Amino acid sequence: MIVISPDDFFPSITQMSFEKLITYRCPTSDAVVDHRMDASSTSRQIYQPVVCGACGQLHFVHRDSGKLLGQDRDPGSDGDDDGGQSGR
Repeated sequence: MIVISPDDFFPSITQMSFEKLITYRCPTSDAVVDHRMDASSTSRQIYQPVVCGACGQLHFVHRDSGKLLGQDRDPGSDGDDDGGQSGR
């Protein structure tokens, strides 16, 4: 006789894994990449190692902001502190 529990089909709230979507820009391919991270993790690591879906390399992504380790500027900026007014 096979016994089937409701938990086999409907996991309890303590069994569920919640994920959050992190978006970052791959520094190798310049592609925008979405990655799912476990939001219920108790890890104290701020940057999580992620295998990039665009280039296959390992990147370290900030759990909250989606910025890459070593990235000190917004992905859309040109890297200058003059507000894009370079060339003068």
